[in-house]
Parts: sequence; structure tokens; C-alpha cells
Amino acid sequence: MKTKTIFLVLLFVAVKTISYAQLATWPDSLLMESQARDYGARFSVDTCDLSVMYNYEFTVDTSKNHKRSTRMVLEVGNNLNRYYSKTSEDYDKVLYDVLVENKRTGENGVRQPKLRNKNEYRMYMDVYTYPMQNERLVSTRIKDKEYQYREPIEPFGWKILNETDSVLGYLCQKAVTEFRGRTWNVWFTMELPYNYGPWKLGGLPGMILKAEDSERLHVIEAIGIERAENRQIYEYSGEAKASFESNSFSHKHIIIKNKRKDVAKLWRRLCINPFTLMDLSDPEIMNVITKAFKASKVDFSLPDRFYPKLELDM
Repeated sequence: MKTKTIFLVLLFVAVKTISYAQLATWPDSLLMESQARDYGARFSVDTCDLSVMYNYEFTVDTSKNHKRSTRMVLEVGNNLNRYYSKTSEDYDKVLYDVLVENKRTGENGVRQPKLRNKNEYRMYMDVYTYPMQNERLVSTRIKDKEYQYREPIEPFGWKILNETDSVLGYLCQKAVTEFRGRTWNVWFTMELPYNYGPWKLGGLPGMILKAEDSERLHVIEAIGIERAENRQIYEYSGEAKASFESNSFSHKHIIIKNKRKDVAKLWRRLCINPFTLMDLSDPEIMNVITKAFKASKVDFSLPDRFYPKLELDM
């Protein structure tokens, strides 16, 4: 306990000396902070009818116009839709295959898979939409845990405009809505008769192929569409399936049921000051860190524009 206390004191001093300029910029390594999912823990929940891949570009520092991107996929099934990061899942699969091969050959060490480019990052945020239940499930992976919440699908109140554009050769019409603090401009096509779209957006008489907020801090645009016959839509089991040891991903897919506002607070803490989330699995450490920060009156009221907040109503 003595060693742990000394460590926490040193950590506290280090955090106290960090300038707000440093805190205000989202660290490049932050998106890589969460452990990869165990690819072997996936299980099928539906069959995919249509798959749309999007490039999601988001601003992480408005003062420097610093952007990051990830490839996202919307899979439309018979009973549900899944929207998730293909960049993340591709990474997880490569890592999983390497670990399986290492176990087979008896090799030590892990050859870390590389991302496609330096600005493309893993982002663990899965949105499952259940149209018949008028409900969605959002699962956000932070560190080695899945924080999940359910919410009803609320009507958007779209205003359809006369403006048109073309995305991937599809004629699209523009629509505008206000959703949880942001104004969203989207382009949808009735050539794909699905009233869905990326993230939580939907409810139009056609598939949304492009979406951006009024400040263009979040820009989502389709880069590929395919009919996906017999392709499966997956969820992840609460228990990892890997039978080998590795620090690269968690062997327990711990699922924590939560509320949207609580997950948003946790995400904000991760983005603005990741030191406060050093070890979520140790209540004693978290309790000491929390008390230390409260006692020091460290100011966490940094502008929200410094991290990719999609919803501004909290």
C-alpha cells in the first residue's frame, strides 16, 4: 500500500504540472488506449442485407484544425442494424490471427498490425438499432470494458430541402435537423429505400450517404456500398474466447450497463484527462485519485470543442 501511495502522489504531481495547452489537445495515442476486442468472442445475431462503408472524419483540436478519421460500416439486417468501426475490427482480426499463430508455433511476442495510414485510428463505438422495438443499444469500449446503454429512437423532425448532390453515383437530396445540440445536414438517396443512416441518424425516405454537422467538426461520407448476401452481423460475448495469454486485449469482455449521460462523462474524462482513468479495475486506486483531484480543485472545465463530442445536450 505504501508503494501504491507514493506512486499516486507522484502521478498527482505530474498531472498538476501539465499545462492546459497540453490537456486541450487530444493525445494521438488516446484512441489507441482501449484494448482490442477478442475477435473470437463474436457471435452472429442477424443476417446482413446491405452494407455501407463510410469515412468518418472528426476534428480533435479546433485551434489547429487537427483531424482524425476511421472507416465506419453500417450493416442493415432483417431485424437490426449495426454501425461500427471497420478500422477497429480489421485491427482486432489481424491481432487475433497473429496470437493464434503464435500459440500454434510457440513463438513469443506479438507483431502489432499496422493501420492503413497515420491519421486513421481505432474507435470502439458500436450502435445497434432495433427498428421493430424502436430502440438502440450503444456500446462504447473504454480501456478493457464495454459501457452499454439503451435508449428509445426519437423522431428527428427532418426538413427536406430541394438541394441535391451525388454520392457514389447515387442522386441524393438534402435534409436538415437538430439533434441533441447539433445541426445536422445530410444527403439521402431514395434509390436505396432504407430509412437508416450512419451513427444514430435515420428516419428519412432513403439511405443517408453523407452527414455533417453545421460546423463540419464531424463529416461522415459513404465510400462503398455492397449487397451482402449471407453476411452475418455480430455482437460480442460477455466472455472472451481466446485460450492464450496476451496483454494486447482483455480476456474478459466486461459489460457494464449504464446511462447515456454517465458514459458521456466517462468519455469526456478519457479525452480531457486520461490520467483519471488509469486503472478502472482497482476501486482503491480510483478512490484515492478521485479524492486527490477533488482536494486539489483541478479545473476540468476545458472547452468541449477539444474533443469529438457528437451530442451537446449533456
